[in-house]
Amino acid sequence: MDAAFTSPLMIELSAEYGYVLAVALAMFLLQQIVMVIPVARQRIKTGIAPPTLYPRDSQIKALGLDERKVANYMCAQRAHQNNVEFTSVFMPLFLVAVRCAG
Repeated sequence: MDAAFTSPLMIELSAEYGYVLAVALAMFLLQQIVMVIPVARQRIKTGIAPPTLYPRDSQIKALGLDERKVANYMCAQRAHQNNVEFTSVFMPLFLVAVRCAG
């Protein structure tokens, strides 16, 4: 490392913080893999192609979807979206809170 370079912020982490990072990684993978599966299944069943999050009435009519199929898709999509919104706030708070508490 260059002798002229000094870091303005030094953070020391204990070895136990690795467990925190492992939990954070597991939570991220849960959100990215497990929560996507129901959405992908519903997309296949309904024919709603990405990047459409919520289909318009015209798209619903064009695909010939009934209310139940639309409701199932919406439930899966909304559950995934809620998880994404929650995780984006929770994850940084989780990492900082554990760092401050430790």
